[in-house]
Amino acid sequence: MLIADLVHSHGTAFSGEYRIRALMLGTSRSGAPYASFELGDMTGSLKSYLWIDADYGPPDLTEMGHVSVSARLECLDGKCVCLVNSIQTIKEFVAHPVELIPAWQCPLICLMPYLHQTVMVIESKPLRNFLISIFGDDSIALPFVALPASRVNHHSYGGGLLEHSLECAEIIICMPQFSRETRELGIVAALMHDVGKIRTLSNTSKLSHVGFLLNHEALTLEVLNPHLQKLDHEWSDGALALRYLLTCKNHTYRRFSLMTIAEAVQAADRISTGLSRELSAFSALPSWRNATKSLFKNGFWRPLPYQEGHDKSHSR
Repeated sequence: MLIADLVHSHGTAFSGEYRIRALMLGTSRSGAPYASFELGDMTGSLKSYLWIDADYGPPDLTEMGHVSVSARLECLDGKCVCLVNSIQTIKEFVAHPVELIPAWQCPLICLMPYLHQTVMVIESKPLRNFLISIFGDDSIALPFVALPASRVNHHSYGGGLLEHSLECAEIIICMPQFSRETRELGIVAALMHDVGKIRTLSNTSKLSHVGFLLNHEALTLEVLNPHLQKLDHEWSDGALALRYLLTCKNHTYRRFSLMTIAEAVQAADRISTGLSRELSAFSALPSWRNATKSLFKNGFWRPLPYQEGHDKSHSR
């Protein structure tokens, strides 16, 4: 059960799969040993306690580990904590991997349900398995939901990479002109087009040592390679199409895209980037301003809102 779905009332029993962090061992006033930790999923976190059997010692738990839990809620003065009855480390989990990305990892927790929904909208079994494999890989999933999308250009704040990627995918989702299969390839490509930035950017919007040497686009296929190889076995042409969609922007030797959906993916990237820059440029200006200071150098202009009887520009 997702943490956000729990009924926060005294004695509520629940079970589910979660991530764990901040594990500490302690002793109660009566001398009984216990463990305290935080359980988390994509919707939130919950302070938790486990009484330790003195004969068996503390359970074998690790920071950010996957655990299966059976527990109940104890509430006092409006605050609820979790009293764990049983807990077990798991390697093969039943829960959707996006659900197991803990909320504390993503600065924009409100976006996590949209990420889950975007994965679930994919009907193609090979493509959905591809995304499930990626988001089950902590080396990709955890920085993907935490990092900014750029240093200063657009979405330059924690969680910006996730927000930008979801915006691009949403634009492709709203394009009925393509066949379902082609559109889903575009959705996946749009969602993953900036994944190389998990190697080139840091949480503080600074370049990593890798980023000083390489453009993020040079790392996209390298980051995704283990998961693309799995897709090769399920749908080799699908894997080939994704490799093309994720790299074709750099194919300067060809005038037209071999797949028209590539144009849509690149346009979605430009639209999301441009909107972020435009909103940022106008955010500090009064509402009557319709142009930014750098209008003729990467600036923006917008029409003033229509007010009936006020527009005399076309009057005779």
